[in-house]
Amino acid sequence: MAMKYTAGFKREAVRMMTELGLGVTKVSKKLGVAQSQLYDWRKKARLAGMVAAIPGSGHLTPLEEEHCTLKAKIKRPEMEWDILKTASAIFARQME
Repeated sequence: MAMKYTAGFKREAVRMMTELGLGVTKVSKKLGVAQSQLYDWRKKARLAGMVAAIPGSGHLTPLEEEHCTLKAKIKRPEMEWDILKTASAIFARQME
């Protein structure tokens, strides 16, 4: 059974790739979404604009929608932490 994602979840996934510059592989692992799906969402967002391209399924219950939203909110600080760890390691190597 295919998972149905809300429009907000899809937009956040695309934003992570476009605005935050995270790779498809990383976003896929963090959010548990297939890479092919992420490529599709990003392509649609580029061609038609974010809101028009990613309308969402509208079939999730409020609890499911909240779950997806909270899952995405939890993943963002984790990714930001990973970025900070990587950056601090780079800076530490440059200081040596």
